[in-house]
Amino acid sequence: DEIIAKNQAQLTEKLSQTEEEEDEEEEPKEPLPQTKTGFSKTVINKSPSTAQPPNSPQTMTPADQQGFMAAMEADARERAERRKIAEKKANELKEKGNDEFRQGNFEKALELYTEGLTHLKDHLALWTNKAQTNIKLGRFEDALVDCDWAIRVFHNSMKAHVLMGKAYMGLKKYDEARQAYKKALECEPSKQNLITDYFTELYRAEKSQQEEEKSR
Repeated sequence: DEIIAKNQAQLTEKLSQTEEEEDEEEEPKEPLPQTKTGFSKTVINKSPSTAQPPNSPQTMTPADQQGFMAAMEADARERAERRKIAEKKANELKEKGNDEFRQGNFEKALELYTEGLTHLKDHLALWTNKAQTNIKLGRFEDALVDCDWAIRVFHNSMKAHVLMGKAYMGLKKYDEARQAYKKALECEPSKQNLITDYFTELYRAEKSQQEEEKSR
């Protein structure tokens, strides 16, 4: 009985010590800020870390910086080489398309120009040649899309604006055609004689339509 009583007393003492330790761990080291609704458990870090990310310029060694620059230069060379290959392929398809266009094979020419653009999206001549082919095929709306892309590639492309004017002429949208021709003249004022011919064509087409409507 004495042994049992002694063991129970030791067990009770250990349990009491454990509860006191738990209470001490749960107690915050600093008093929590009090708000209107009680104590806030948000802890503000008064000593934020000033450590830099491992790959930041401040932590890169000279050797790391040289390696980084070398990688950037290698990437630039690789991209330039890829573009050179793409441009060569696009130009080959453009020339083939031009041959088909001269022979009056407009559908085949259009196919070749379109394929060329899959290799080089910002090829100005491919867009304008494609627009001209669509005009020949009477696909004026498609030609306007081509002209819009050509102007995105080079905003001051006189040919793109002239072809846009022709496409609007095909749609009998003479006001829009006039604006396109004006823009073409702004792009290259030295081509005034050429643009004047387009304005003359526009005037005749517009007058012909007016007379036709009047006769009806």
